[in-house]
Amino acid sequence: MTDIEKKQANRFLVMNAIYEASGGSEHNSASGQDLLNDLGLSDEELADACKYLEGEHLIKTTRTMWGT
Repeated sequence: MTDIEKKQANRFLVMNAIYEASGGSEHNSASGQDLLNDLGLSDEELADACKYLEGEHLIKTTRTMWGT
């Protein structure tokens, strides 16, 4: 699998996992930590996939502060 194919596969995997976790509703959210645990992706792989999907207006992301 090439690097591009891997990125495409990760994007699909993340988009599908978000859809499943949110029940297909844009009013529900999916936890980044849960996605990391469930998908087995690295932080960087998940971030890259989410950044791409957000740029394509397929998902909406929110930033949270941890440990505050």
